[in-house]
Amino acid sequence: MNRAAFFRNRLNYKDSEWLGGTYRTQGGSNIEMRYDANWTGTSDPDASTWANEPTRKARMRANGLDATAYFDITPYLTQYTSVYYDELPRSGGRFDIQNPPPAGYVRVTPIESIQQTIDNGLPLSQQLVYIYGPAYLRDIGDLSTKYLDRLTLAAAIRLNRLVLGNDDADYRNDGATSESIKIESPYKDASGVLNPNAKSLLEYLDLSNLANMRGSLDMTGCLKLKTVRALGSSLTAISLPEGNVVSTLHLPETNEDFVLIQGQKLNKVIRDYSNCITATAPDNIPAEGLYM
Repeated sequence: MNRAAFFRNRLNYKDSEWLGGTYRTQGGSNIEMRYDANWTGTSDPDASTWANEPTRKARMRANGLDATAYFDITPYLTQYTSVYYDELPRSGGRFDIQNPPPAGYVRVTPIESIQQTIDNGLPLSQQLVYIYGPAYLRDIGDLSTKYLDRLTLAAAIRLNRLVLGNDDADYRNDGATSESIKIESPYKDASGVLNPNAKSLLEYLDLSNLANMRGSLDMTGCLKLKTVRALGSSLTAISLPEGNVVSTLHLPETNEDFVLIQGQKLNKVIRDYSNCITATAPDNIPAEGLYM
């Protein structure tokens, strides 16, 4: 490790402990999200619905679709973990990369009033959450049961996994739209300049059953992307990185076009996809190479 990297990592460690320095830099460089619980337009009904559809609520709970407000955070380096609920910080403690906890992550729990609201089945809408120090986070846990209606990943360049959807047939989150969920990760911007915030280490992306995720999605900057799950979304086009290692693609019925260059690693397939492919190197796509 060179001198500059040593000091950068050391400063990140102390800033994460004290929540100081550039660790809480404002202006869009942090992970920002807004989530709902016990809310209409989701598969997590509120208390008034429980009385009318008790079996549905029981099924949602059994399938793990109840809203959650905790965050399971896995840093990229040894550091302290914290989540801000509005302006109220909650600490998950220290994560040691050399001696990680048995679960592999640190769980940061919400403030008591938020948890009580969720537990009592009362509506909770547009709860703001900020996760600072995004550049050194590997995973922020399953976000599908946060029922996000806004997400900005910004400088979370070392994320390895991003789970926003759920392939359970009952899952629903109408608030997650292409305008409110900012996850695109192009390799270059429109002027041809390399994207400094590309999620080049991302391997797993789940957008399943996010019906209001529409239009095109550029993930060409995710050079290590292996799995894309988007069944039940309304995406019409997906661009994948050149020379990629993608092995599993779950594409929605709405998909009209996706760009895949040298996709020799694909090894899963369901349903006919003859009307949905435009590939730069079709000869490199094995017959069993695509989920749809």
